[in-house]
Amino acid sequence: MPPRSARGWGIPAATALIESSAAAEAGGKTGLTALSAAVMFLLMLLFTPVALMIPKEATAPALILIGLNMFSGLRKVDLANFTDGLPVLMMVMITLIANSFGTGIAGGLLFYIVIKAIAGKWREIPIGLWVLAVPLVYYFATLVRH
Repeated sequence: MPPRSARGWGIPAATALIESSAAAEAGGKTGLTALSAAVMFLLMLLFTPVALMIPKEATAPALILIGLNMFSGLRKVDLANFTDGLPVLMMVMITLIANSFGTGIAGGLLFYIVIKAIAGKWREIPIGLWVLAVPLVYYFATLVRH
C-alpha cells in the first residue's frame, strides 16, 4: 500500500501545505488540482540540470524580493499591544537567527505564552497552546544540548 502522507513520499510537509493552499487560493476545489501540480513537478524534474546551471548570484534578487513580501504581513500586526506584537517580532528574530522557520514559530509560540502569563492575561491563552508548550519546551531543551 503506498504512503498516504507527503512525508511518506519524501516530500517536506511545508511544501505539500504550500502547494495545497496555493491551489485553494487559485480556485482549485478537487484532487485534480493536486494531480496537475504533481505532473508539473515531475515535468520540471527534466529541467533540473538547466536550473542547476543558474548561479546563486542570479537567483539572490528574487529570493530577496520573496523575503520582503513575507515581511509585508508584519504591517497587520498590532504592535501597540505588546503581548501580541512582541511575540511576533521574537518569532521573526528567532527565525532569522536559527535559520529555521520551525524553530522561529516554536520560539514565538513559547514567547507568546510567557508574555501573556507575565502580563496576567493567562486566561487568554488557549488550552491547546498550553498543551503544545510541553513538546516545544522539550524541543528547545534538546536543541540547546546539541
